Amino acid sequence: MSSKYQTPEFLELKEKWDKILKDDGFIDIEAVDTSDTSAPFHKKSGKNAHTALWLNSKIDYFTYATYFLNDNAFDTELERTIWEYHTNGISARNIAKTLTAVGIKTSRMSVWRTINYLRSIMKSRYLAKNE
Repeated sequence: MSSKYQTPEFLELKEKWDKILKDDGFIDIEAVDTSDTSAPFHKKSGKNAHTALWLNSKIDYFTYATYFLNDNAFDTELERTIWEYHTNGISARNIAKTLTAVGIKTSRMSVWRTINYLRSIMKSRYLAKNE
């Protein structure tokens, strides 16, 4: 942090606004203070330790991704294969490496674009059902 954020004037103003927000019921989703475990996206410890909220959102996403895999009519078999690998948690980079290893020339970016395209279709389909 730059020194202007450490001046007594700034710290006093920050403390004032933090109190106003807290009194108003505001919960910051990005825990700046590592001891603040009330923030929903607080990382408890370690690189991949997340809250139950984060874990449940991942479970929901991959559940919908699996439904989409089984219910969707994909335009190509390659799209279906990429989505299937994605639903198994394989990164775009590793999907591209796997496809290239079996003779399907592709790049990480084309895999990433395919996943994002299919994700947008999946979200519009399942979000529309849940509204």
